[in-house]
Amino acid sequence: MALFKKKYNREEDHLSRYFDPNTCEYYYVKITVGQVKRLSFDELDRKTKKELLNENKNLLLNKELLEKEIENYNTRARFEYLKSIGYTCTSFQAMGKINGTVSDNMKKYLDQLLNEPNVLIGIHRVGSKFSQETLDDILKNGLKMTGHLGGSVATSTELAHNVSYYASNKIIEKELMYADLYKDSVGSILIKIPDSVLESGEDIFVYDGIGNRLNTKYIIGYVPLYKDHHIENIIFNPNFYENNKELDTDKQK
Repeated sequence: MALFKKKYNREEDHLSRYFDPNTCEYYYVKITVGQVKRLSFDELDRKTKKELLNENKNLLLNKELLEKEIENYNTRARFEYLKSIGYTCTSFQAMGKINGTVSDNMKKYLDQLLNEPNVLIGIHRVGSKFSQETLDDILKNGLKMTGHLGGSVATSTELAHNVSYYASNKIIEKELMYADLYKDSVGSILIKIPDSVLESGEDIFVYDGIGNRLNTKYIIGYVPLYKDHHIENIIFNPNFYENNKELDTDKQK
């Protein structure tokens, strides 16, 4: 008697749909204890094949949906990468409707920065009584690793205690506009660390005789927050390893 391979049905077999960034198509997966099996098109039954064809047709015709799937895939992959080298993505994230604004020059700068590959972009929200003296100290000597809750973490070497970062760098623009949701913050210290530095674990922190600081070479600068969640400019750190001066410095305050 001839033996036939099982044909899988999406509903009956509780199949999960995944996105393949190489083909830009959906496919189905059968998940069991200790095993994740990607199913070929021929392994599906007639009904499930038809559903998959329709889903992929819709994906092909819907550019916005396709871009979203690619972004979601890249975000998940980035999360797993950061996790694999010891960096979690559980930092504070602004919630609610976004009504903030960004100046044209700042928008241009952030679009380029936040789309760079293989870098971690983060922010540290400063306090409501942030002063020029404190800013000068940070730009010259680095950011003190004290933790968001003040002195409770005196010399932490864990980046997430002082810096908010995400699997998708694009979230940073929103976070800059809503920095004041954290203790009435008046702005953010903007940070950029290459993946190669994260992997080696070297040179990220420096010891100042009292505790650890984030190396000033990985601090891009300070982004003040203006009224109505507006960000206008960035005060660049002369010690930042790239010394990026793309913004119009005449607008810096």
